[in-house]
Amino acid sequence: MNKRVKSLPELSLAPVIEIFNPSFKEVDKGTVTMLRGLLRQAEAGQISGFVYVLIKPDGHYSVDISSLERNNATFITGVLEVFKASLLEKIFRRRIQK
Repeated sequence: MNKRVKSLPELSLAPVIEIFNPSFKEVDKGTVTMLRGLLRQAEAGQISGFVYVLIKPDGHYSVDISSLERNNATFITGVLEVFKASLLEKIFRRRIQK
């Protein structure tokens, strides 16, 4: 049986959230302080895993998880959704205040 499949229209997302492309030229002291604190906690055994988004000065980014957390993909996915919701709330709150 040969069915004809109609092609779907090309869709695009509405521009809801403005995109920010960072262009940092100096060291962000807050980032360095945060990373040093996290390293101290990891060395003390207070952190069992790590998930990160690294933003580079040229706007590129990378993401990764520590080897221990690779076996907890479901948990990590849930945590990332909570994090995403928190970020979206901050974005929308900021837009409402403008």
